[in-house]
Amino acid sequence: GGAALESEGPINELHNSGSVSTADGVAGMAMRTLSGSTTIANSGTLTGNLKLAEEGQNLVSNLSGGTLHAGASLDLGSNGVLRNEGLLQSSGTTTTVVGSLVQSATGVLELRVDHAKAAIDALEVSGTAQLAGTLRPTLVNTGLIAPGTVALGRFLSAAGGADATGLSLPRTAIRAFALQRNGDDLALESTADFAPAGLNAEGVKLGQLIGRAQASGLPHFQALTSTLVSIPTVKQLGHAYWNVSGAAASVTTVAAARMATDFTRVMLRRPGSGL
Repeated sequence: GGAALESEGPINELHNSGSVSTADGVAGMAMRTLSGSTTIANSGTLTGNLKLAEEGQNLVSNLSGGTLHAGASLDLGSNGVLRNEGLLQSSGTTTTVVGSLVQSATGVLELRVDHAKAAIDALEVSGTAQLAGTLRPTLVNTGLIAPGTVALGRFLSAAGGADATGLSLPRTAIRAFALQRNGDDLALESTADFAPAGLNAEGVKLGQLIGRAQASGLPHFQALTSTLVSIPTVKQLGHAYWNVSGAAASVTTVAAARMATDFTRVMLRRPGSGL
């Protein structure tokens, strides 16, 4: 299909505070320029691909409060610059950025992460990349997360060099991320621990039980795991384990052949059980 916006003047400008996209959504062409230099300032929502004239001095600024839902290609020309101060979302798999990428301290780079399949969306940048702000993983297949460390692979490649010293990585009570560098490539590592330090003895036992079930691919705690992996603090995780312990006990009877013994011991030691 055609582009949502198309221009061929010597100077092209787009100031968007609403929504720009085509009926094809993220697969469509949000803006195409045939000549000249282009400035895009987005404080609304810009969805799809960009194709700006190669010879232009092109600048795309995704401002604070703006969302750039990138298609598979953001072609700003080899001298172009993408500045992200808002939310930059990947469309899935790989987004190619022709030009350079700069993310400020307010910027958020949102990429899909699949811990179970050891996969992450990626950006391939033809120029340089400087990342501050936050990397925000959007988890998929959360019910299949199992304990342990998984190399998710490369999420950023920059032919002109990459600097992510100012990039913040989130963590929750159960999961944490670590940055790995290999030349001009940046990769991400994901670790899940269902029994983190700071839990009481009962919480540790229950966390270990859930972790073993997840590692074995058993379905009994998968729906629960989708919620648990997003709990931000160990204290809140401990409360959640306490609240679900009765439900977990009933599930354990189904999985008794493999793991009931440890959980039953935990239940028998609960304060107020009368045992």
